[in-house]
Amino acid sequence: MKIAFPTMDGTSISAHFGRSKGFLVMETQGCFIQHQEIRENRQVAQGHDHAEPGGCTGHAAGQSHGHDHAGFARLLHDC
Repeated sequence: MKIAFPTMDGTSISAHFGRSKGFLVMETQGCFIQHQEIRENRQVAQGHDHAEPGGCTGHAAGQSHGHDHAGFARLLHDC
């Protein structure tokens, strides 16, 4: 099983999924971690994160709000 955690530093869990610099992906088998990797959140790297805390707005109005949720699904499709 693969589990993804949002992270800013590769060690701790980020408080906000959309603004995290990446995702720590761990592959487990039973009670053991078999493999782990960091997958970069390119939306943040390209400046498409939230402008400020709580900045994920525009949903109700149907407006763009700075990042693509489907992009997260593509990045973490196997988790």
